Amino acid sequence: MLSLLAEQYGKQLSPQLIRLYFDGLAHLPIHTVRAALNAHARNTEIGQYVPKIADVIRACEGGADDHAMRALQDIERAFSQVGAWESVAFTDTCITAVINDMGGWPAICARDRNEWDRFGSREFMRRYRSYRERGDANAPAYLPGYFERVNAASGYRVEPPRIIGRRAQRVIAQHSAALPGEDDE
Repeated sequence: MLSLLAEQYGKQLSPQLIRLYFDGLAHLPIHTVRAALNAHARNTEIGQYVPKIADVIRACEGGADDHAMRALQDIERAFSQVGAWESVAFTDTCITAVINDMGGWPAICARDRNEWDRFGSREFMRRYRSYRERGDANAPAYLPGYFERVNAASGYRVEPPRIIGRRAQRVIAQHSAALPGEDDE
């Protein structure tokens, strides 16, 4: 389909360039890529050129602002569903890294709601976009809540974190080994 699309623009793709596209888009389902290429061809504003790999990825997954907005929605859902008392693991490691840098889960939850809406959410989104762009989110496996901090310090069993995000089951399996107190049973 990509070769046909390029032909529409009077371009011919080399085998090396086709391989580059294939490698760059391999993480996406083929039906999603096809839909993005079709949408690109029909777009009257940007459909005048052959899409680059980044254009196709953005069409399939959204841009930096889209990701930051979804991440903010995940945090705000966790505020109401989990709160500061329970530990939380986000399926998106950039969220975990940013919250950790902003003082940790209980500190974020303790912020005044008006302050969060006016300043904290913007600061989170700015940091999130930066982490995502750099791709170097050095995040802990999860963020401990108040209960875990107190219970772990006293030698009591720690409950697993609540998982927030789109790939929750995979994160549960990855992070279960990181929980303190699991070997005590």
